[in-house]
Amino acid sequence: MLLAGCDMPWLRAAHVAALAAHCGDAAVLMVATPAGIQPLASLLRLDALPDVERLLAAGERSLRSLAGLPRARILDAGLAAQLAPDGGLWRNANTPAEFAEFARGADDD
Repeated sequence: MLLAGCDMPWLRAAHVAALAAHCGDAAVLMVATPAGIQPLASLLRLDALPDVERLLAAGERSLRSLAGLPRARILDAGLAAQLAPDGGLWRNANTPAEFAEFARGADDD
């Protein structure tokens, strides 16, 4: 299952495929960036749902808590940058200016 934010227009199918290629047997795969773990643009296996349900039952609401699940894997920032030199695995558009930047480059895709 892909966890992605609605404000991540640079995220592409190729990024998701690159993540999947590095998932191995991980229950959750997250990306580290220079700013920390990016909980969105993550992959979550369906067999991890009981662990997610336990987190929710305990009152946990942060997606970053998934990094503590058994079999969690965090891709380091260097590998993430190789997989997505354009920043598509962590870049978002939260302002009109950021969206305009995306829109200007959208024709290139």
